[in-house]
Amino acid sequence: MEHGSTEELTTSVHVNLLAPILLTSMFIWFSQHLQIPKRVLNVSSMSSKNHLSGMSVYSAAKAGLDVFSKYVGNERRGHLC
Repeated sequence: MEHGSTEELTTSVHVNLLAPILLTSMFIWFSQHLQIPKRVLNVSSMSSKNHLSGMSVYSAAKAGLDVFSKYVGNERRGHLC
């Protein structure tokens, strides 16, 4: 993390966490009227669990994506998280 610029860190979080959250939210919103089964596939990484030197921001974003995906899935199925 100490070697990345603010712009690089922001881009990493935007690409690996914020963009999938926004796309998932938009998909749910725009497809809510469709009475068909729907699925969202978010691609994570093993580095969300296997921590490697120099990968802190990427790993944190992917771990956040894992948690988001789990919770939004539970919310859509009506389960409490």
